[in-house]
Amino acid sequence: MIRSKIVLIPLIILLFITIILYLNLSSISNLAVGHLQRELRKSGIYTTLQEPRLRFVGLSTPDVLLHIQGSLLSFPLKDLDIDLSPAQALTGTLDARAQASLYNGQIHLHGKRIGEVVQAELDFQGVNISENPQIAGFGITSGNLSGNITDFSLHGKEILGEAHINIEKLEKPDQTKLAALLTGLPFDITLPAFLKGNISLELKAAANTLYIKNFVFKSSLGDIQLEGTAGTQGAHALKLKGAVRLSESGAEELGDYLPLLSLGKLKKTDTSFKFTTTGNLTYARSTFTTSSPSLR
Repeated sequence: MIRSKIVLIPLIILLFITIILYLNLSSISNLAVGHLQRELRKSGIYTTLQEPRLRFVGLSTPDVLLHIQGSLLSFPLKDLDIDLSPAQALTGTLDARAQASLYNGQIHLHGKRIGEVVQAELDFQGVNISENPQIAGFGITSGNLSGNITDFSLHGKEILGEAHINIEKLEKPDQTKLAALLTGLPFDITLPAFLKGNISLELKAAANTLYIKNFVFKSSLGDIQLEGTAGTQGAHALKLKGAVRLSESGAEELGDYLPLLSLGKLKKTDTSFKFTTTGNLTYARSTFTTSSPSLR
């Protein structure tokens, strides 16, 4: 009889532990998710998670609304899966790998937070930007976004990293108006229609300066190339140079704006020209010259 009771003791203890873990799984999940959200907020990233499910090595959720501080855009992620152990989420460090669906495309992230330093690598493929309401509001009906962000590091206000971004099949079939309230100008701006748009962009951030290594936008309106630097300090923090070649339809749509934008340096019939912009984010001055549409 005594031996039977001794055998039952570990079984009762095991059953008790199982019940406690089952009853507190939701609380543990909420605690881990709450800590993760607080860590992200320190980097200016705000999230709303629906039905998060905690696993031994991470968590998953069918719906996440992500907003970056200072941005006008929000990103609704689907089927987010994060490889992150609950024990790690409750410590002062964060090291996670995540994947999710965004606008019918896929994104993959590897992020770390050690003290006040945030490091990340991001890859995104096949994201249909026209499904974003704010972007669609400008008349964009299609556009496939792909690219990556590498060697990203954030320490205080200092940002380091490189980005390679491509947008293919960018289409805006109708004209749209940009209200003066949004631009600060005394009149509305008509944004022209275009088809067959493609954007290629290479960026590098270092020493509080953003380097635009290469920007190319090609569409039915023509081509534009741009490169330069944009800093946050100094009278000459902004230095850009660009080249424009307008197609026949581009000249028809944009020709009337050229004399106004160039302060009379360009005629409405000019289809190829260069420009340089210097100054800072508060005040900038541009000069225009008509020549071959190349930066070199």
